[in-house]
Amino acid sequence: MTQLDMIADTIAKLEVSVEDAKELLAEPAAPTNQKATQKRSTSAPTNIGTRPKRTPSKAPRSKKAILLALVERKSGASMQAMMDATGWQAHSVRAGLTGLRKAGVDLERRINRKGASVYAAAQIAAPQ
Repeated sequence: MTQLDMIADTIAKLEVSVEDAKELLAEPAAPTNQKATQKRSTSAPTNIGTRPKRTPSKAPRSKKAILLALVERKSGASMQAMMDATGWQAHSVRAGLTGLRKAGVDLERRINRKGASVYAAAQIAAPQ
């Protein structure tokens, strides 16, 4: 299984929408300097030898992964939706789509009712 297949499988499970993609791109709050704000304790720490719990990541944060998630939806994605989700200009989105094509994603372009182009990953039948 290639890295692109693993990314595609992960994204297919997540069903990322444009709103979710915007949340993925939101930067976390700047870390504070906890050492400067903490008071020194005179008692011994009680959590020696324990590890902090790891929370699983929500989804991949790369813009390429976001583009892939958008075009893999059944309805595909319009140029404007991809621009909104990534923050890119149209020429950058087209370059990203070219990168997906070169990585082996079979893309098709359709025209929706409003006359706008919609890009979608072509459904490939599984070999029998």
